[in-house]
Amino acid sequence: MIKEANLNGGVVKPFHHIRRATIKLLARACIGSDFSDEEFDATMDVMVEEALKYGGDARIVDTFPPARFLPNVKRAIMQMEKLKILVEECIGHHLASPPPPNCYAHFLLSQRFPREVTIFSIFEVFVLGLDSTGSTTMWALGLLVHNQKAQQKLYQEIRDHATCTEKGIVKVEEVGKLEYLQAVVKETMRMKPIAPLAVPHKAARDTTERFMESSKEFLGKRGQCSFLPLGAGMRACAGMEVGKLQLPFAVSNLVNAFHWSNAVEGEESNLSEDFSFVLPMKTPLEARIVPRGI
Repeated sequence: MIKEANLNGGVVKPFHHIRRATIKLLARACIGSDFSDEEFDATMDVMVEEALKYGGDARIVDTFPPARFLPNVKRAIMQMEKLKILVEECIGHHLASPPPPNCYAHFLLSQRFPREVTIFSIFEVFVLGLDSTGSTTMWALGLLVHNQKAQQKLYQEIRDHATCTEKGIVKVEEVGKLEYLQAVVKETMRMKPIAPLAVPHKAARDTTERFMESSKEFLGKRGQCSFLPLGAGMRACAGMEVGKLQLPFAVSNLVNAFHWSNAVEGEESNLSEDFSFVLPMKTPLEARIVPRGI
């Protein structure tokens, strides 16, 4: 990201960087904590994009079989068949030897599921976890660009209360202790829910303090519905606990490493929404970053 900023006068488009970082994290959770393969990361990025692009049209056939003769649906089915082969090759290659313990692939193989079930269960993690996490992180950064006061308050909390590594990275075990960070993430998810077709809800006004136990402005039990965008009960998102850790970890480190502001001074970033499987920005976020000199 720093290299891109140096080439563009301090301006970056962070979404691609966030996607790749998310792929690396999910790959290590699925295949092993030491897993590192740049070719796998690039291939997975393309495969998830293709799955989201063609998956919806292809699945129409499940409820309306005659739709298979429509040109768009027919093309989508053909693309999904090609994608299936690519997924089996890409993920299957890394299952040729036993994966290390304490990873998702090891668990799936230990249950003796069919090979195809194992492969596509792993792929499902990337499909459901990549754009959802990446888009929410982008919304958090975009909203913090618009609200410099909140960004400064968050940065100050990190500097005052978080323990960092020698490289200035906020330790993952610290994120749960940072109350304002948790409030920023939850307010982002309330304002820009991951699933745009979830049950609609609306607050009287936007504020992070509603999620802070230390706030005296909001009465009652705070936090009970703080992760409503991830569902509840038996239909809750299976990756909720990963998201609850990954999102604040990403946001805290991005804010701790850089000051984020509008790409063009005096011209606010476009935060309009697009409609998709998740809720992305209509115009990818561009922002000016300045290293904080950690």
